[in-house]
Amino acid sequence: MSRNHHEKRVIDPASLGDMERFKLLVSSIVPRPIAWISTVDQ
Repeated sequence: MSRNHHEKRVIDPASLGDMERFKLLVSSIVPRPIAWISTVDQ
């Protein structure tokens, strides 16, 4: 029988340090660019 890999995680922000809390906040909320697209004017 396979295990369910979609289990919820509970994270207590009070148990984290300031930097760990900041990294968690930034990595979970801030959208990340998929690709940078540019053009060259000729």
